[in-house]
Amino acid sequence: MTRIGSGAPDPTWVAERVRSVGKSIIQVGSATLLAMREEDGFSCFVLCPDRGQATRLLAANMNDSLGAKLELVDDVPSLIRGGYARLVARPNGGGRATQAGGNPAAVAEFLARGGLPVGYWVAVSLRAPKRSELSWARKWFDHQDVTRAVHYSREPEALVASVFAGGDDASVAQGVVESLTSALPGFDVDAVGKSVPGRAVLTAAGLVIGAAPATAVDMLLHSPGLAAAAAAVPGAAVALVAGTGLRGSRRDVLVRSLASGVVPRPQVRRVPPGKPTRERTINGQVQPGRSGGYPLAEDVFLVNAGMVTGVVSPHHGSGSAQSVTAVREVPPALRGPIGPVIGWVGQQAVHISEGDRWAGVCAFGLPGSGKSVLVQNLFAYDLCQRERGKRMSMIAFENKGDGFVAYRYWMRRFRMRGHLVEVADNNTRAIELLPNTSAVKQAEFLVSALVYYWGEDAIAARSQNTLKALLPAAVLVTDEDADTAELPTRMSWVEASAILLGGRGDDSGVALAAALAQRANTTRDPELVDAVSRLALLYGDKVTRAQRATLQEAPLSKFAPLLSASGFFSPDRQKVTFARVLDKHEVLVINTGPASRGGEAPDEVMTECLSAMLMYGLYHAIRSRCRDWQTQGREVRLYSDELSLLSGSSARVIAWTRNQGRAHGVVDTFASQFPEQLPAEVRSTVLGFGTMFWMAQNNPDIIRQAVDDLTMDGSAWTGADLRNLERFHLIVRASVGQQPVPPVACKGGFWPEDTGQFLRDQGFSPGHG
Repeated sequence: MTRIGSGAPDPTWVAERVRSVGKSIIQVGSATLLAMREEDGFSCFVLCPDRGQATRLLAANMNDSLGAKLELVDDVPSLIRGGYARLVARPNGGGRATQAGGNPAAVAEFLARGGLPVGYWVAVSLRAPKRSELSWARKWFDHQDVTRAVHYSREPEALVASVFAGGDDASVAQGVVESLTSALPGFDVDAVGKSVPGRAVLTAAGLVIGAAPATAVDMLLHSPGLAAAAAAVPGAAVALVAGTGLRGSRRDVLVRSLASGVVPRPQVRRVPPGKPTRERTINGQVQPGRSGGYPLAEDVFLVNAGMVTGVVSPHHGSGSAQSVTAVREVPPALRGPIGPVIGWVGQQAVHISEGDRWAGVCAFGLPGSGKSVLVQNLFAYDLCQRERGKRMSMIAFENKGDGFVAYRYWMRRFRMRGHLVEVADNNTRAIELLPNTSAVKQAEFLVSALVYYWGEDAIAARSQNTLKALLPAAVLVTDEDADTAELPTRMSWVEASAILLGGRGDDSGVALAAALAQRANTTRDPELVDAVSRLALLYGDKVTRAQRATLQEAPLSKFAPLLSASGFFSPDRQKVTFARVLDKHEVLVINTGPASRGGEAPDEVMTECLSAMLMYGLYHAIRSRCRDWQTQGREVRLYSDELSLLSGSSARVIAWTRNQGRAHGVVDTFASQFPEQLPAEVRSTVLGFGTMFWMAQNNPDIIRQAVDDLTMDGSAWTGADLRNLERFHLIVRASVGQQPVPPVACKGGFWPEDTGQFLRDQGFSPGHG
């Protein structure tokens, strides 16, 4: 039993739901509530038989009533101790304790304040009462207080209980069970703690009980076997004889039971107790009333669930073990085969709606929370959909070598051909960033892409004008121009731009501009002539070196990250275009981070800059090539577990993919560590996605934002639910048929090296691919 959140549920809430616990225990037959205190805090368990659905219902009701999460375990820590005690009735009349306002968490707090010392355990063993036990007990309680309102003994969910404790010292254990009665709400039978007898129940010579009142016989016969024998011989005298060692002592019986991980069930009283009588007057003589015999076995008590469930309430204050997030039932809408399986609640798979993924999927979680695995699993699911004939282009952005390996793994396992691009690995293909259009249009595109990453404040109007003046010429530079200018050949447009911006000194820039002008005069190529004329802003006859340097300084600094990835832009490197990937519905994975095969890690600014510019290039290609794809049943699926790298300094692109991209078939699957990593409009956009995954967070502001998102439909979620999410667990807020579904927490799916199981779980044939 693990607590959910940091606070116990409201006592009123508990009172409304605790009756269901009693009903469930009756259906299961028995249960033991066990609390143990060790040096590192409390552990609480519910021990019960496996009765299938009835046991699962008991667990659910316990969870609901106590603000807890019950998880199945194979065994519990050893219960063997040096001394044991049990609670024994000393019935001098029932008390008047009340359950009004009874709070199970108060029992847990009592145990934490010293009611249960370190190294000790206390257990409440429960079972459904026999019909005779209920009848006897109700008559006895009625006799104790005839003016009392409805008593718990009249409840249909009443249970019988025995209380045991174990620890190093039997006398301390006696104090534990005795003091516990003062904390149990509504417990109204006088009782004392007693050690468990160590003497034999039966001797070799036997035992004879003669002409004793039924109550006395019952007080002696603690063993169910003895009680049954006594009940079988009615009359004034009962003779019982047994051989040596037939049962051993009560302590022996208890220890044997505890050694097997079981706390003994409450004994059954077989002999009827003496009947209670009321005071009456006969012939003028007052005849005093008699309370009658205690109606149950001496260490058995009639209770209800509200009295005793607090023993396993995990809300022990500072003594509590680590909290976890509330376990909620999977909404019916997320149970069926409506789309990919993203995790489990127990054995129940949790799906999200494939038909609603057009509305966007986003996950927020700390590093190591599992968000990358989630995105990769959805990528793998979509690979299977392509195999089934769905027309989709798939483009994944990655900035970690191991993440790239995961995408590559799924593609190879499903024998899916595609393009695997690593910026830092020159042995892989590169992306041709420039669109297939005129030099001037290419220049305008590059300026827009640079502004998308750097922002308009960093690349102001003057820098933009400078870039628009030189980039048309830079993209037209040839080896002939480089030879004429006595510069290295096979240069990319990035290197040519840097030279024209003075990156190799002013003389190199002047020489390259002159070479371009010479070729323009020779070829009279209109595009080159126009490009050279634009260069006059920097290299005109009347432009001084100082004036040129003033124009070059700011934009040159923005090319530094691209120059550090010069191999990616090299004309000698094989390239693939976004246009091809889209037109042919291909799969493309781009790694802008460290190469998967090792080597020097690229500059972080380069990774950020190139990721954003590539995203801008993809956006540009989608707008021009994917019009009306939605109506054609064609899609572009985008994946990234670091959305902040793609969002640049503007919301323009990411917001477009969600708001206008739908008509172009765009389906987003994104993740980020937290919303504040994103520009405000991007943050607003993704928080409106149709499917949202929240994973562990530790920032109070982010947690409040997550709670606001999860509680929009009126669901009850707290900051503690987010703070205490276990690793690889998540809370999903989803829609099905564009209708919101109550959020649910689950354990995220993980299929390491088991493609067959992945396919089976996702509803595909294991022979798929």
